[in-house]
Amino acid sequence: MTKLACLLLMVGGMFGLGGCLASPAYTGGENGARILRTWDYEFKQGIEDFDYEMMLLPPSHSTRWNLY
Repeated sequence: MTKLACLLLMVGGMFGLGGCLASPAYTGGENGARILRTWDYEFKQGIEDFDYEMMLLPPSHSTRWNLY
């Protein structure tokens, strides 16, 4: 029984230090904020693209890849 407990502790320590059970780079709140910020940016770009295609407004030229 003692050998089994020691083995479980060693295996648990390896998983904890090995990275499979390590904490994520971002907390849940930070990750949610990143996702919402990306969705907001993509939605605004989609509106801008639609307005440009419908010739309602000129583009904002917010990217460095603008070639016109």
